[in-house]
Amino acid sequence: MDFEKILVGLRKGLDDTLIQELKEHNKGINNPLVIDDEDTPIYFIHPTELDGRSKVSSIFMDMAGVVIKTDVGECVDFTDLETDDMLAIYEYVYHELN
Repeated sequence: MDFEKILVGLRKGLDDTLIQELKEHNKGINNPLVIDDEDTPIYFIHPTELDGRSKVSSIFMDMAGVVIKTDVGECVDFTDLETDDMLAIYEYVYHELN
């Protein structure tokens, strides 16, 4: 079994599925999905910050794909996140929209 190949497939699947979920609910392109952090704050390991965690404030889509906006206004591509963070964000979006 090629673990790297499986992981790449999982990450691609999460990205594609999140895009589809946002499109189905008319979210992301013109109207970002705002995260209500009072109920469930979502943190992720920031790919370029030394201090690590960032908090999600909204999720939107641009021409390149899904973008995560942090509580300090910084934008991070969904596919740049750690796999477990991608899964947690997808799970939140799925339960929020369904």
